[in-house]
Amino acid sequence: MGRWEGEDPAAGESTIQCKFTSKAQENLTLSKLDEELAKAALLAARGLASDYIILTNHPVTGASEILIKAAFEKVGVGRCRVFGYDYIVRQIKSSPRLRMMAPRLYGLGDLSDLLDARAYEQTQLILSSMGDDLQRLVVTDAHRRSVRAISEHNLVLLLLGSPAAGKSTIGASLAIGAADIWQCQTIRATSPEDIQRHLNPSIKQFFWIDDAWGNTQYQNQTAEAWNKTFPLMQGAMRKGTRFLITSRDYIWNAAQRDLKLQALPILGKSQVVINVQELNLQEKAQILYNHLKLGDQPLAFRKEVKILLPELAELKEFLPETARRLGSKFFAGGIFPGRSTLTSFFKDPQEFLFQTINNLAADCRAAIALIFMNGGNVRSPVSMEELESAAEAFGVTSGSVRVQIEALNGSLLLLVRDEAGMVWRYKHPTIGDAFAQHVAGSPELVEVYLRGAKPASLITEVVCAGVEIYGAPVVVPDSLHFLLE
Repeated sequence: MGRWEGEDPAAGESTIQCKFTSKAQENLTLSKLDEELAKAALLAARGLASDYIILTNHPVTGASEILIKAAFEKVGVGRCRVFGYDYIVRQIKSSPRLRMMAPRLYGLGDLSDLLDARAYEQTQLILSSMGDDLQRLVVTDAHRRSVRAISEHNLVLLLLGSPAAGKSTIGASLAIGAADIWQCQTIRATSPEDIQRHLNPSIKQFFWIDDAWGNTQYQNQTAEAWNKTFPLMQGAMRKGTRFLITSRDYIWNAAQRDLKLQALPILGKSQVVINVQELNLQEKAQILYNHLKLGDQPLAFRKEVKILLPELAELKEFLPETARRLGSKFFAGGIFPGRSTLTSFFKDPQEFLFQTINNLAADCRAAIALIFMNGGNVRSPVSMEELESAAEAFGVTSGSVRVQIEALNGSLLLLVRDEAGMVWRYKHPTIGDAFAQHVAGSPELVEVYLRGAKPASLITEVVCAGVEIYGAPVVVPDSLHFLLE
């Protein structure tokens, strides 16, 4: 019950019946509404159906609409109205705000119908890095708060305690929404220098900066550059430029000591903390359902785990990324679909990912090493020098590494497009974390890593033995200090 504004604001209190189908282009007919017709008669007898609305994603022909209305009014409904597929499509196309609050809608059709040519091209770049994640997106409270923050303050700082909490998906959906609702030019920046280089207050822009102060540990050498950039950001925000910044919470806590926040005071106010423990049960259940339904696990597996899904959704260790892996044969195709195994899969996802990497063939691990040794990004096509460095580390050929890079696309790695062309990245940042654990567990691999890694990677990923920095992936023993000279 409620007030339906719709096409008749004078209608008063309305009763809305939703009729959903997963079968595309199947028309709604009166015969499909027998159950709803009986309910409407009961509501009418209680005086609760003076304005009865049927809202459906079925197409509805004119002839069927006449029959449906007549049948419902015959059982006592005061007035029956039918809003079908065409009506829903009109609402989606006419409301950028609706699309931003429900970003899965961007995956339902041709974006060129909604966006101008420039925004469409930029949005396609963003979508290329999301794969099919948009179709599985569940709008959570963190997403809604992010939309409000970016709308009200022109800036949102997304913080998370756990990796794999879903910040990248929220970030991508906000970036697409910015191109849609504000016609912003969307730029994925990787550093404060990127912002300075591309900032243009005379046009509408949206900057998306992932892991602004470090991927796994705080990079204090970037603080001064950020301090110089904050006043520029403050001025640009007054003219409508918007910023989305993400960081792990422990890195943000460390960065605040060095950042001059008085130059950008809204940074301390417009924060959205993604706390997985605050996902409600319905959100977690929907996330789990979406990933299993749209994943590639066989029907037999899905049937076996179905009875256990409510228990898995209730686990305090539940992570959206773990739910995605459960729906993937690559990550979970070999696990037994029993209660204890599935519970362990969620309670210790890093260990399962670590074991997955350990069990890969040497040329597959070399393909991941290629990304790891280049700071998480490798331009495609990969150069022979870069291939040989990774191949030598694992005793395989350059050709087999090139083959496995493509074979791992969509599971552990992802080939995406940016403004400069194609680039290889991790499918998810936690893959880099798990591979770092794999490297750190072998003194021989640590040496290979040090010999092949770029200087920028050494600065951000390496600490010496005896130095404890939370999030540092590679520890160098004393015997290998000469490689750092």
